[in-house]
Amino acid sequence: MNNLTCPSCGGQKATQINGHEYRCEYCGHIFTPVAPRPVQAPQPFFSQQSLQQKNVQQSIQFKSVNSTGKNRTIAALLAFILGGLGGHQFYLGNTVKGILYLVFCWSYIPGIIGFIEGIMLISQSDEDFDVKPKLLL
Repeated sequence: MNNLTCPSCGGQKATQINGHEYRCEYCGHIFTPVAPRPVQAPQPFFSQQSLQQKNVQQSIQFKSVNSTGKNRTIAALLAFILGGLGGHQFYLGNTVKGILYLVFCWSYIPGIIGFIEGIMLISQSDEDFDVKPKLLL
């Protein structure tokens, strides 16, 4: 078999040593030829199943965002982190409530209320958040 390709140097000339091994005439590398793999037909980039899975994933992604574009998880995190300053209220579009939280932040009462509202946001379902994202007060 003179048309073998050496895996080491790419040389096209090899001599048979024994029943299944060959030596490259250029670099002296001893190798066993591998049968060529059959060529497979190219697969389509998008199959019908992958498109259906993508549509399901998109519908799941948009489930956690309500009609105003607010995310329940982000609102809950803001309630825990910036609840005393009304960060979650500003995020949800309740500007007047957010200003009240800022005015009374020195009393720590908005911080307590913000923590409670964070728990409420985590415990409510996405459907409830879609209907009524407004919180206490």
